[in-house]
Amino acid sequence: MKIVISDRPVEIPEEDLLGRFPFAKNIADQIIHTPDKGSLRIGIYGGWGEGKTSILRLIANELERHGHVCVWVTPWVFSNREEVLEYLIREITNKLKIDSNSGDFAKKGAQLVKEFRKTSGSDIKLKLAESLIGPALEKYFSTITSEKSQLIIATIEEKLKDRKLVILVDDLDRVRPELVPDLLLTLREALDFPNYFYIMALSPEVLEQGLKDLHQGWGEPRQFLEKIIELPKYVPVPSLQERNEYAKALINSFKAKISKKAIEDIAPFLNTNPRKLKLYLRYIASLYGVFSRFHDDEVDWGTLYLCLLLRFEFPKEIRLLIDDEETLSNIETSYIKEHMSSRSKDDQINEAEKFPEIQYAPQSVSEKERFLSICKAIRDRGYLFKGKYRLSRLMTLSDIPPALTFKEIENLLDSLKTIESKHLNNELVDRLKAYGGFNTRICPALVEGIIDIRQNLLGYSVDLEIESELKKGLQSVGFLTDILRVISVELGGFSNSILSIDSWQAIFKHCASWAHFETFEYYKSLRQKERELLKEIVKSMPKKMQFEIIGSRELDTEFKFDKKSDEFDNLIKELRSIIEENVSDSFLDAFVDPTGIESFWAIDMYSSKGKFFLFSKQSLFHTDPEYRKKLKEISEKSSENIEIQRNFITYFRMLCYGGYGSGGSFPREECQALLNDHELLELVWSASISKPLNPRAAGGLYRDRENLIKQGIPKKILTTPKWWHRFDEIGFFKKVE
Repeated sequence: MKIVISDRPVEIPEEDLLGRFPFAKNIADQIIHTPDKGSLRIGIYGGWGEGKTSILRLIANELERHGHVCVWVTPWVFSNREEVLEYLIREITNKLKIDSNSGDFAKKGAQLVKEFRKTSGSDIKLKLAESLIGPALEKYFSTITSEKSQLIIATIEEKLKDRKLVILVDDLDRVRPELVPDLLLTLREALDFPNYFYIMALSPEVLEQGLKDLHQGWGEPRQFLEKIIELPKYVPVPSLQERNEYAKALINSFKAKISKKAIEDIAPFLNTNPRKLKLYLRYIASLYGVFSRFHDDEVDWGTLYLCLLLRFEFPKEIRLLIDDEETLSNIETSYIKEHMSSRSKDDQINEAEKFPEIQYAPQSVSEKERFLSICKAIRDRGYLFKGKYRLSRLMTLSDIPPALTFKEIENLLDSLKTIESKHLNNELVDRLKAYGGFNTRICPALVEGIIDIRQNLLGYSVDLEIESELKKGLQSVGFLTDILRVISVELGGFSNSILSIDSWQAIFKHCASWAHFETFEYYKSLRQKERELLKEIVKSMPKKMQFEIIGSRELDTEFKFDKKSDEFDNLIKELRSIIEENVSDSFLDAFVDPTGIESFWAIDMYSSKGKFFLFSKQSLFHTDPEYRKKLKEISEKSSENIEIQRNFITYFRMLCYGGYGSGGSFPREECQALLNDHELLELVWSASISKPLNPRAAGGLYRDRENLIKQGIPKKILTTPKWWHRFDEIGFFKKVE
């Protein structure tokens, strides 16, 4: 069987994959067996892409096989009826090999015309045809006479003998609406002779829509068509089995990576329009370059094909839906929610709650129904249990594929297994060049994939019954740990900010999930390797990133609900200690930096523990005597360095604002505790007023000082210099009050 991949119509029965030939043959048989001297005007009704032209081709093929004459006309390429009729006469005479300029043609003369008048029914009919065809023939012949016009018509009849003349009119619904009535009436009247047949392919809805605003003299559009079309035939809708077979045949012909199983799964939702179905499958086939990058089990192909079906048929609506993560999540999980819901059967669920995607559906009733049916098919697949990509990712997978697929990651890792450890970093960098290099796009994707593979491999290995197989699996896990270390530490994944806080959290959570699994020695050595990796990563991180992770729940032991090993708990404490020491060092730097302390106004304490430690009495910065000593040394330079003084003024204001003001993002109790640390408060206050301030700045400090005294802070801690007394002497502070 020959497969037609392009958009051209089928020509012969062997190309027909949708069972249209029996329908076409039936119409051809009606024409063939119409009694002699009969005539018929048949309409092939169907929408765009439903195969009207293919059916016309199959009818013509069957008619010509029986010796009948078929002439094609596509009227939308002509601007008026004369052009159509000129084309028709030229095509008919060419088909029948009629040379109107030959001497033999002229000799036939009046006798042939006279005989034709008898067979055609009346002279009036012939005169009508001549009046319509005559003006068109004047463009075809240099001169035209009444006799010659009638002679051409009569000669056509003679040449036909017992054959049928079938005029196939295609794409009639593409003709300008104002030309359609005149054109159809002209075809009917001009060539309305025995053994003349018309088969017209059109979409009645489209044609009627175009005709409805025309002059009412034509009548209602449907009634007008009924005057022209004697026998309407609707294109049959292919069955589910036919669509499935058609899709499989097309897939085989594409020679591309399309999952036949997935197509069979979604067959009920494939478009019944053959052209749309073909274009959709060609669209999928065109994505072979992207899809060949994935493992067969890496993607839920059925769900992906349904997503692509939505994008193909509803590009405008799906663009809006893709931007709505919440609705996509609801579609993704609603199948499970419905089956786990505590609602009773009598509970009413509104349509928007049941179908959250309805707000993006088209307005047309039929299109809305189709849109929601595809969304429901996605929902009912129970997507969450298949593949590695969530629905929101599947929606964009064809346009924005992952930097690395799991197939590519596994191939990359396999290529590194035989490489000596000392050469791993160079070899890894070299192999990553094929994917774009060691960068912020590829590196996080590689880490994410390794963690996923490592998680699955650990889960598989620990369930193996034979210990030797278990150890072999753990060796592979150890290899993956080495690769993570190369990426994260040796190649500077974190130190160069190629990897972000997200990659750290993924690695940490993965290692934490196995921290309790260390009963036997081979587990212990693996856990030790993981802890060393985490420690090395933290040490290699920029300080800014360390501040970020110290605020994450992973290192907050007070929020720890699951039991970890003592070794892992000790690791967390060690990591916090490493980070807190670096944070404390950065605080010292901040008191010297021109805007170092000022920047903490904008920092959210709950997203960055760096701010919390600066304002926490229990932090290393405030409990370690060495840091207090260094802070005092910096404060003593405030009289010589304006920037240092400004930082201490800002810190003093922050403490007062956090302790007894509005608070904002400052920990109130911690700030109060620091204000009651007289040693700290004294050095901060002294540095703040070490050089004279302008009246406005002094007024702000005056109010804060007075408030602290009211709160019980001894005045001797908040001593004032001579320049302060001058403000008091002139009564400035009273005005401030």
